[in-house]
Amino acid sequence: MLLCIMSERLSKCIICLREHHQESLEHIVPRSLGNIHYILRKGMVCRSCNNRFARYESAVLTSATWLKHRQAYGVAKADLKPHRPNPDLIDLRRFLIKICYESIYQSRPELLLKYNLDLLREELAIGKASKCEIITDKSIKDAKNIPGWIDSWRLGNNHIYLKYKALEGGFYFVFSYGPISNVLVLKF
Repeated sequence: MLLCIMSERLSKCIICLREHHQESLEHIVPRSLGNIHYILRKGMVCRSCNNRFARYESAVLTSATWLKHRQAYGVAKADLKPHRPNPDLIDLRRFLIKICYESIYQSRPELLLKYNLDLLREELAIGKASKCEIITDKSIKDAKNIPGWIDSWRLGNNHIYLKYKALEGGFYFVFSYGPISNVLVLKF
């Protein structure tokens, strides 16, 4: 009987695809940016992947550029000191890939297959480099919201915007936090 109960609690991680016990919630956009609503159900991401993502998030969000805006928006203590002036590009890339993949998984799963976004999952799970690059071009016109309207509104109250645009030869993911705007480009 106990074995049956335990097996019912196993989940499959959407990143590494391993079975695990449902342990924690995964914030699609970090809580340290003010997000408390846009989350994946408990057990969607295993503890190992969640801990790895926490390292990327910490490296990005404690850099001077991000910390200044977090303090201005009241989601970081004013006396916190930055660990570095700017985030490492690998940490920033994986931070953006994680948010991109999880937000699409949660809100627009049809895009995962349509644009072969499993490449993003593989980079997060096993470090296999995808054909992604980060650009700071803010002129991605007509990009569509990834979250539904209520989640978009809640994130917008925290100055967070998640958008995408598919163009011939590429998929663009736009992550904006106040004046910080990064575009992750996946080339096909």
